Amino acid sequence: MIKSVSERQRANLYRLCIPLQAQTFEELETKISQAFGSADLVEIWLDQLPVAEKAGLEKLEKIIAAAHMLEMEVLLLLRSLAKKRFQTLLEAIKYGADFVDIDMTSNPALIKKIVRAARATGAARVSPSNRTSIILSCHNFTRTPPLVELKKIAASGKKLGADIVKIITTARKPRDNLVIFKLLAQSLAHPPAGVHAHAPALIAHCMGEYGKISRILAPFYGSYISYVALDQNSRTAPGQLTLNH
Repeated sequence: MIKSVSERQRANLYRLCIPLQAQTFEELETKISQAFGSADLVEIWLDQLPVAEKAGLEKLEKIIAAAHMLEMEVLLLLRSLAKKRFQTLLEAIKYGADFVDIDMTSNPALIKKIVRAARATGAARVSPSNRTSIILSCHNFTRTPPLVELKKIAASGKKLGADIVKIITTARKPRDNLVIFKLLAQSLAHPPAGVHAHAPALIAHCMGEYGKISRILAPFYGSYISYVALDQNSRTAPGQLTLNH
């Protein structure tokens, strides 16, 4: 059984994130309530929500505030950087989103604008360390590349301005998990002084049936965030574990 938030904090273990997909804000609010007491943060998938208009933005602002009241951080995930949704992301940063996750292969110019917006939030908040953290993610849905290739991806994320680099691969055999563990272990050999240090933090694990063991052990190798679903019907990636696991 997964440890409670307080148990994890006392033991200085992983940060647990529950991904939430919803078609409406009402559905999202229900799922956030279900995550309360189990998650350190919730990941909200913006691509599926009606956030492109003013009314949607206002609802998103209230939901971010509500999650904070429940002592959960908010991670906003956006895969499509179409014009309206890109503007939504910039507004959400102003609303106090703790993390923003965008694909590393997105337009570099847009990534730089988001990074600048996140940096600016530090000046507007009580402590600059409380600004929005940028997660640049890279997913490989077919295989686990060699370690040297994954290290190049991590370096690319750092160059683009990531606070956290997220590298997710697919395990086609059990030994693929070892590549991820080596990547994390070498990252820990030169750990950042904090999530906003010059060396970015790292999130890494394998997807798929063979990758389940990496989801369990990666936090102990230093993976910054672990993802689990509310239940079997809420999984957002192959091999994702649930709260009951």
